[in-house]
Amino acid sequence: MHNRVIRRLIPHTAATLLLACGTTGPTGPSDLAISVTLDREVFIRGDTMTVTVTAINVGARTITLVGSSSCLLKFEVWRGPVLVQDPSAWVCTMDLFLLPLSPGETEVRNFEWRGTGTDGQVLAPGGYDVRGIGGFEGSSPVASPTVVLEIR
Repeated sequence: MHNRVIRRLIPHTAATLLLACGTTGPTGPSDLAISVTLDREVFIRGDTMTVTVTAINVGARTITLVGSSSCLLKFEVWRGPVLVQDPSAWVCTMDLFLLPLSPGETEVRNFEWRGTGTDGQVLAPGGYDVRGIGGFEGSSPVASPTVVLEIR
């Protein structure tokens, strides 16, 4: 009798698990859109500017942003092929932060930036490309489209 009850429960339990997986199934990088905005297009050396990075879940399923609470979203600055402001060099808290985003939900982070490179030095005058970076569980980092910045 005991074996018959277990045999009847296994298909029911398996079906329940499959249905549950179907509602929270796999997501991909296209489910997360990252954008970056600058409070100005021309930056004067010595000033401070605000860089805003926004993540939005554009998919049909909940995704979970993963990272340090202080570095959940980041930005990077390029000059041609050279990464001059590398977020992997940032000092971030040593916590693991999980932030669920439902479909259509957004997360916004603002950064006050003094126009410095990874080495802490103020960047030279010229043109730069700025990108926002974010990622979620089971995905490689996702980058925003590039925004052009001129430093004078």
